Amino acid sequence: MMPRAICIGECMLEVRPLGGEDYRLSFAGDVCNAAVYLKRSAPSIDVQFLSATGNDALSAKMRHFWADLGIGDDLCPSVGNDPPGLYVIDLDHRGERSFVYWRSVSPARQWLKLLRAAGGADRLAGADLVLLSGISLAIIAESEQAQALELLAALRGRVGRIAFDPNYRPQLWPDAVVAAGVMQRAIALSDIVLPSLEDVRELGLDLSNVKEAVTSLGAGGCRLKIGRDVIDLPASTPPAAVVDTSGAGDAFTGCYLAARLMGHEPREAAQRALDLAAQVVTFFGAIMPSPRDNA
Repeated sequence: MMPRAICIGECMLEVRPLGGEDYRLSFAGDVCNAAVYLKRSAPSIDVQFLSATGNDALSAKMRHFWADLGIGDDLCPSVGNDPPGLYVIDLDHRGERSFVYWRSVSPARQWLKLLRAAGGADRLAGADLVLLSGISLAIIAESEQAQALELLAALRGRVGRIAFDPNYRPQLWPDAVVAAGVMQRAIALSDIVLPSLEDVRELGLDLSNVKEAVTSLGAGGCRLKIGRDVIDLPASTPPAAVVDTSGAGDAFTGCYLAARLMGHEPREAAQRALDLAAQVVTFFGAIMPSPRDNA
């Protein structure tokens, strides 16, 4: 039977400058990006994106985008007419990026409420992998975050693995203490944890009891922790000049999880993920063109 991976989170409209007054509209989001690279890395996996969209034209285009990339939306209901969240990338005179977000009415913020109404953990039972991130938790109401953790607890033993990427974004949380508290509880309920070094340092995350943790070290590669064993792997050399680091971490996450689902050992999975991340940074945007786009 085809392995099944469920990725929980938000996909947003991305407005990227092309130069002058020209902009390009695309779609991106941390867990959504990871879902795309998970599918590309192992096409035989059934990848489903759990979120919510509106019934508007932009949401329809977003769903077509997922479908074109092989991502299923069976767990993504359409509700109301509110559009997806949107962010605009701005570049200063040095080429440094900053972001402006509009997501207060994004239907994706309702993902937990809608899932609970549709059966909660029962809808996800039997999946080989469930992936979510700190952003998946941050966008729901603060009062719902405990319910999300209860959902993870209810999935223990009913799904193959739970994977969690802290992906700390300060602007989404009241403060670092609140974020650290929620994320540490999510870590305790997860089988695989994929933080960045910045996540660990800024939130003081404790990974000592995690059986499988892969910490991104950016240009320094990654640190793989399996039980008590720790291995540092160097970053792969990009095949071309680095132009945009957007999505590299998400690509690493998706590729690593795909390799683990397909039976590869953690070190081999991490090496494959590092190799992919090195390719992603040589393209603009979070999702690099697929080989078929260049055929």
